[in-house]
Amino acid sequence: MTAVPEGSIEGARPAPSQDGFVIAPHLFQTFLGADDDPVVVWNRSRDEVLKALDQPGALQIETRGPWGHPTVDEFLGFAFYDPLVHAWDLAKAVGQQPILDASLAQQALDQLNAFDKHKDLRQPISLAAPIVTTAQDAVTRLIAFCGRQP
Repeated sequence: MTAVPEGSIEGARPAPSQDGFVIAPHLFQTFLGADDDPVVVWNRSRDEVLKALDQPGALQIETRGPWGHPTVDEFLGFAFYDPLVHAWDLAKAVGQQPILDASLAQQALDQLNAFDKHKDLRQPISLAAPIVTTAQDAVTRLIAFCGRQP
């Protein structure tokens, strides 16, 4: 077994050409070969991430992201909005009524609003311009904030 470099997480994969860039390994690498079972690959990748995050100090490691050098904990606290919004996207794409938890949508919206006050959130890799809405429910406001037409 090889030694894990100080400040890194065991099992973490280096990103292409940018060691430590937190989102690159999961967004910019292709995990599936022609004969791979996507469920097996997903489960293996999930288990590797959970194992890495379960190590003492893993959440306090500083990493690189599109907006600076957050800790893993700070990045995950911000980035959890993404699966919510994409769940909405997928439901709409297949003609289903999206069902998102309103309290999670509100937490995501709070995080995004706080983040947007200090950083330029609207970048080509992240979010489109927000859609103006007068809706009061958190899900619709989150979706509109992320540039989708509710």
